[in-house]
Order: sequence, then C-alpha cells, then structure tokens
Amino acid sequence: PPPEAAPPPAPTPAPRPRRAGGPAACPALGPDVPGFWYAGRASPGDAGSEIVLASGVNVRDAYPSKATGWELGGFLCSLREGARVRIAADPVLVPGGAWWVPIRGEDLLAP
Repeated sequence: PPPEAAPPPAPTPAPRPRRAGGPAACPALGPDVPGFWYAGRASPGDAGSEIVLASGVNVRDAYPSKATGWELGGFLCSLREGARVRIAADPVLVPGGAWWVPIRGEDLLAP
C-alpha cells in the first residue's frame, strides 16, 4: 500500500493587534471622566511632564482615600509598558507613601 500523506501543517495564528496609543488606548477616559494610575513610592514627575511608562498600569476611577474607605476605585482600563502619557495635574500622595497620578483621555499621547 502507498504511504499515508503527512497531515497539513498547523495554521499560523494571526498576530495579536497591539493596543492603540493616544486616547484610543483607554476609551473610558474623557474630558469629564478622569482616572488615576498607581505610580509607586516615587512621584513620576510634575504636572506638565511627559513620560513613557516603564511597566503596564491599571487605570482606576478613584485612588484610595478616606472618602473611598481606602478601597481602590473601579477598573477603567490598562495601559501597556511603553505608553506615552502627559502628567497634566500634580500626582496625589496618599498616606503610606503611594503616588497616584490623575489622567484624562487627552493625556494619552500617540506612540
């Protein structure tokens, strides 16, 4: 009998689309819908600075405060490592030494 044919090669998966830069990276943010991202124990800069994120961050609708019972706000979106952002308002230092940065859609800069 003739040899059996080899199975066809597995299809190559389509490349995953990259998240858009600029305001499309977080459509939940807008001029009237601010968010906040955790910057860690060091302030990432002053109002007016433009930075590139060294790691991905989650954007929340509030930062931990007495008013929120020290709870994190609701999740709005994630920004990936390498995203360019403008620090349009001074970061907020919360008790315990953590910095939270306010952000709006227009603060997300194109790559």
